[in-house]
Amino acid sequence: MSLPFGIKPPSKGMTIFVGIVGSIGGILYRDRVKAAEARESLAVRVRHLAEEPLGPRELPRKVIVYLSAPPGDGIDKSRLWFREYVKPILVSSALDYEVKEGRTPGKIQSMIFEQILQRRKVAAGLAPDPSTASGFAPLVPPRSELEGIVCVGRQAWREVLNGLDEGCRASLVDEVGEVKVGSTFSGEEVKSTTESDDSTKEKDLLAASKPPVPEKPATPTPPPAPTQYTPTSDENFTLPPSFANIGYVPHHNLVGWGKVPQRLYLWVNDYIRVQQVGERVVHIVLGKTRAFRAGQDEEIGADERALWITDVGKQEAERDRVVLDGKIAERLEVYTE
Repeated sequence: MSLPFGIKPPSKGMTIFVGIVGSIGGILYRDRVKAAEARESLAVRVRHLAEEPLGPRELPRKVIVYLSAPPGDGIDKSRLWFREYVKPILVSSALDYEVKEGRTPGKIQSMIFEQILQRRKVAAGLAPDPSTASGFAPLVPPRSELEGIVCVGRQAWREVLNGLDEGCRASLVDEVGEVKVGSTFSGEEVKSTTESDDSTKEKDLLAASKPPVPEKPATPTPPPAPTQYTPTSDENFTLPPSFANIGYVPHHNLVGWGKVPQRLYLWVNDYIRVQQVGERVVHIVLGKTRAFRAGQDEEIGADERALWITDVGKQEAERDRVVLDGKIAERLEVYTE
């Protein structure tokens, strides 16, 4: 049967090609639509926070988001994860946030350590309060130093908790070596110094007369391998006035040939991750918390270890241990449903 107006039917190859392209395009379009619907449904649950009026001297709630590079991978993966699944919910709720990155293992732990140590010093009167250090009364009342912490991934969660423990154990007194100022030299010391200067000048002249020797390229020194956190004694253990609420957002970094089928499945069903990760972010934005459960919450996100299949990831999994003093755990709160 011929088609009207002299139109020829497509060939078998063209029919197969159009069918494959149309099927893939339809699957991707379906995923984009469902992902947009999932983001909108999550945004509706927190949008009322953005519509609440603030006074002229009030500031919106602020959280600190910690991103850590996945073991054996780059920080770009964490940035993309935050931009796709975390940031849209924070923006919809008009929640103020600051992103801090830990590009190397232990970086986040050192940042938390410095913050806790500084707050302990201020509470003990050994350091000035940053909010009043300028001597002028602030127009807007200063916000709490830490109103909320968001840990993206298991590695960030572990380093934050270990940083809290390390910061509470550190000594408040800085160990500074003594430096002698205004010391005098005897005549013999001056004489020996002059002789050494003369001999140095002669050596420089001899070295200048010799032909230059090509320098060997310097071999870069590899960074020291991170070690597992080991707590020190509790001789100097004190607590800061308060702790920030902590929230965990999963980060599943799929690498390796064995994860290719799962990556392809999630590539065409990205709305699943949008919904699952977005639920965690909504709980953080709404601000409902519960007490930290010692012995259980230290293992939050432990399922991510199964994805650390690279050599660096396996080493990191062996060091994946949280050390948290019971006194700290009693005062901690985590975001929940």
